[in-house]
Amino acid sequence: MIMFIPVLTHFFKTGLVPHFPTLIVSGFILLAAIVSFFAGVILDVQVEKGRQDFEYRLQEVNYQKRLMETINEKIN
Repeated sequence: MIMFIPVLTHFFKTGLVPHFPTLIVSGFILLAAIVSFFAGVILDVQVEKGRQDFEYRLQEVNYQKRLMETINEKIN
């Protein structure tokens, strides 16, 4: 935004873009920022899903362990 604001204000004053390379670079930086943001959101969702899956599997293992202990107590 710091690079884009002077170009935008000059464009609104004169209707011309004298620093065209700066405009192009700031556009690419904006696109990279948007892609990085959404990649971060996707990775955050993946991490949370992995944690949920781990907790689910851990509860399942604990349930099976308690079930086996109950069965062994009834047998003995």
